[in-house]
Amino acid sequence: MKATTLLLTLTAMGSASGGVLINVGPEVGSVDGMLQSFTLDSYSFIHNMSGYNFEDERSIKLVKSMGKSYLRIGGTAGDALTFNETKPVENSYIISEAEIARVCKFSNTVGWPIIFGLNIMVGYNQSSDHSWDPTNADKLITYAKSISCPIIGWELGNEDNLGRPGQFSTLGKGYFTPKLVSDNFVKLSALLRSKYDSVGQGTTNSPFLIGPDCTREGVVGSRAGFFRQVLGNLSLTNTQVNAATYHQYFIPDTTLADMMNATYLDRVAAFASEANSARNKYAPDSQVWIGESSIMLQNKSAPTTLCGKVPAGTICYFGGIFPWLDKLGLASLYNHSVVARQTFSTMVRQVRPSGRAEVSPGYWTDVMIKNLLQDGARTVNITLTGTDVTPNLRSYGFMGPQQQLITFVLNLVDDDVELSFPKSHQSGKMYVFESYPTPGILTSNLTSCNGQFMTPGPDGDLPPFPSVAVTGSITLKGLSATFMVLDPSN
Repeated sequence: MKATTLLLTLTAMGSASGGVLINVGPEVGSVDGMLQSFTLDSYSFIHNMSGYNFEDERSIKLVKSMGKSYLRIGGTAGDALTFNETKPVENSYIISEAEIARVCKFSNTVGWPIIFGLNIMVGYNQSSDHSWDPTNADKLITYAKSISCPIIGWELGNEDNLGRPGQFSTLGKGYFTPKLVSDNFVKLSALLRSKYDSVGQGTTNSPFLIGPDCTREGVVGSRAGFFRQVLGNLSLTNTQVNAATYHQYFIPDTTLADMMNATYLDRVAAFASEANSARNKYAPDSQVWIGESSIMLQNKSAPTTLCGKVPAGTICYFGGIFPWLDKLGLASLYNHSVVARQTFSTMVRQVRPSGRAEVSPGYWTDVMIKNLLQDGARTVNITLTGTDVTPNLRSYGFMGPQQQLITFVLNLVDDDVELSFPKSHQSGKMYVFESYPTPGILTSNLTSCNGQFMTPGPDGDLPPFPSVAVTGSITLKGLSATFMVLDPSN
């Protein structure tokens, strides 16, 4: 079944008693239980999987606890990888059968089907029109099928709209046009149809065709229209991707303060709206995915955390859960089917030098939202009314299969507010996530749920999420992420 998304629109209308009231409106769409998914960057293949131990039992248990997800394998380095070649290909790194087998075994173990990004650069210098050569991809698909690798979707190229040389290739991605990319996708579609019984069901026997994986600039920005033109060109050939994908990051000048700014967070809506518009015109039967995304800070704003001093340091902050949950909420309102977090190994980290698996603060809210939406739900429109409504209250919701109202409310400021429930859903359970041990510390590396410190057990088992019974209303704490499951009153 599918889950419906609820937009809680902020509307100041006045209230004698003050506070904020949740109002449930009509259905506006739906989301799938796979909404939140994860990635593995292709860069890992160049650097011995970045030292990640895919056989570590504690890591496997922690990953499985995040629920079923797609595992998208791709990235800039993907356009510099070739499979099992005995003679080095120009400007490329070789992926061995053993490396593919290791990732496939991990995916089968944790139950995450794979989306695999193929190298669009193969053949670029060998043909006058720079078209893609599918020969190496054919070999990879054959091998993947022979070992029952759970690949249920294939991509081609990564962020080819960028007008700059590829990070791992001297050939330069700036030479790709929307027409060349779409022509190459026609070739990939033909290859898949020659290798499988059918294409488009999202299974190992009928995989998805996925792309074009543009950056945000290819949707709305410096090279706007690339995404739309690729889909438009494909429509002229009667070829349609099953998932139209773009990437979205808050970069390059993002600060932690931006992450808590409602106007800044709303920028996701422009990308989602344009992506939907292009899909509706040229690929109406396709899903829309944010195929790669994360929460990144500019370098100077990223002090050393448990993840190290890296641009994506805010992933390891408690404060990082707010923009991520907000992005999931906005994407669901635009009926996007998947938002893939870059990468799963930032949520389940293997800390050096011991290699022991630990989790980031956002891990706990990732598990919570996956648990609540694992069966899907319907989307309804929700408004917030009252004298205390501000843009700093962000809320999204879903109507579950038993008519339960599933909602999460983000309070972006350090002020409490009274939140009253709708008459249709007056009682249920609440899960409040705050920084630990001191609430309200955005740079904390630790998380609590209803005041209980959340940490895995020695073997990677998760503690139960403590719930609080609620009726009628709650005090919504400042700088908290509050999940509620409210039962229907009748």
